[in-house]
Amino acid sequence: MLEVYAPAAQGGDAKAPVELVQMHALIVVNQDGVCRGYDLALIKRAVAGLEPLLTHVLETSTLAQ
Repeated sequence: MLEVYAPAAQGGDAKAPVELVQMHALIVVNQDGVCRGYDLALIKRAVAGLEPLLTHVLETSTLAQ
């Protein structure tokens, strides 16, 4: 999870508000001797709709050493 903060108010002690929340899924695929990395950046409100797909990817993936 990555939180992007809005600019803080000048001279104040208040914490800057969160402006955007993203979830990043980092996926590495090694196929035919080629290694590729993918960064899927998802805005928090879009995650709920993609959660079944991401769960399927995680459940059917094979970890390599």
